[in-house]
Amino acid sequence: MNQKKRKPIRALLCVIIAALAVYGIYAYLEKKRIERELYEAAMKALDEELTANRSLAAKIDDRYITAASAVYEQENDPAFREESVNTLNLPVDAIGDSVMLGAAANLKETFPNAYVDAAVNRSYYPLLDIVSKRAAAKTLGDPVVIGIGTNGPLSLSVCHQVLDLCKDRQVFWLTTNNNWQFDNTDTILSFAQDYDNVTIIDWDTFSDGHDEYFYNDGIHLRPEGREAYTKLIRDSITERLWNLMPHEKNRTLLIGDGALLSCKSLMENLNEDEDLLISEENDAEMILSHIRMLEEKHILPERIIIAMQDEALLDELCKKTEAFRKLETLRIVMNKENKDSEADETIRLYEECEEIYAVDQIHLSDEASDILTKRILEIIG
Repeated sequence: MNQKKRKPIRALLCVIIAALAVYGIYAYLEKKRIERELYEAAMKALDEELTANRSLAAKIDDRYITAASAVYEQENDPAFREESVNTLNLPVDAIGDSVMLGAAANLKETFPNAYVDAAVNRSYYPLLDIVSKRAAAKTLGDPVVIGIGTNGPLSLSVCHQVLDLCKDRQVFWLTTNNNWQFDNTDTILSFAQDYDNVTIIDWDTFSDGHDEYFYNDGIHLRPEGREAYTKLIRDSITERLWNLMPHEKNRTLLIGDGALLSCKSLMENLNEDEDLLISEENDAEMILSHIRMLEEKHILPERIIIAMQDEALLDELCKKTEAFRKLETLRIVMNKENKDSEADETIRLYEECEEIYAVDQIHLSDEASDILTKRILEIIG
């Protein structure tokens, strides 16, 4: 082929090669454009999802605080406690001296089912006989309220015998306020500590400085004193029996980082007894501030679970929250390079799922978040 014929062929090949190069560059750029658009769309979708999850986490925290605060307020309402304990309908057995006799009508009005046996000048001598006879006749009430000690020193031996007869009942023993004559308050405090069923009603301390409660002898009760005396007995019985009732809340505070933020299904499975605090930044003080706030409101859950990737933050929080409540830790391990941990439990996501990360390579993929959610729900129970 002569030189003249080769030139057009070469030109054509150059054109084809140039066209292919242009097309290749265009195809590459188009591929990159599509990848970029897909990435941006995925990032936008992820950002919207995380924003929604942040809002959901905040709502869960608000829901917990609202519900727990309402329960705390209700349970600290004296009327609710009295109703729960059924205080006013209890078969109270009240045995005492002339101080109690002065308030006998108030006691009977407050406790309609009460048996009140109070007498002038009564010392400890008749106490054992009264309790023995009522116990033998199976008429001894529960609780038993004792107000003896104004008219002479108490006998430790008799007091122990009385309490042995009342071992299957709640006993409330009032201190005396004439200890300049007979130091019975110390005696009462000394024997009461040997019995789990004995509660001291410290009338001596409660009435100190309230001259309006007493007549001139500083012992016997004016009308104001009778009301205060009866109310103190009523409140003491309520508080003691309320504290003996089961109040198991089974509340949980779940603390986590960005990994937890990916777990929408976890959030949707939490109930109003479970609080959720998520911090995507390494901010231990913010977390501890939230814990202190719950403590101040008296609604800090009995159980704290910390689920985190950040080893240093996990360790710091463990050291600073152990004093608060039962503490459990779950460490989230992303890759083999992470060091061993002393966490209560460890989940190694790289062993359990193919794709750990979401498109941002920070938060969790759907598969990883499902695995983490399942594990946390198992821990919470």
